[in-house]
Amino acid sequence: MSGILNTIFDKETIECCIHFAGLSMANGRARYNLSFATKFCSSAAKYLQTNIQYPKYDKIVSDALPTYMEYYMNKYLSKNNYKIINQKNIPGLANRMTVYSEYYKDINAIVNLPCVQQESITIDDLDQIIWYAFKG
Repeated sequence: MSGILNTIFDKETIECCIHFAGLSMANGRARYNLSFATKFCSSAAKYLQTNIQYPKYDKIVSDALPTYMEYYMNKYLSKNNYKIINQKNIPGLANRMTVYSEYYKDINAIVNLPCVQQESITIDDLDQIIWYAFKG
């Protein structure tokens, strides 16, 4: 059963969670809560014992991630690189998926570095380290 679940929990799952679990209506407009949806998928994947890990999208982590990308990947990014900025020409869900795809890719790049793997740091661990370091 675990193999079946591993194929189900992917990008489409996040998109589906954002669309349904993360959808709320505010002032008659759809609002997609990426933070809630990714936290839900992360917890569900752990509970269902899949091999897929989802980084939880968070404002604090998204603000700090460019600093970690610079340090670990020698990649210089704007502080707003992982920000969800509503754009008139991009629908809300597509915009969030674009931002989350970059966020996901870059967190995975850090976690997969040999120096990080040597410490057995998971996506959840990195998320917590960044969150606690920058929360104050």
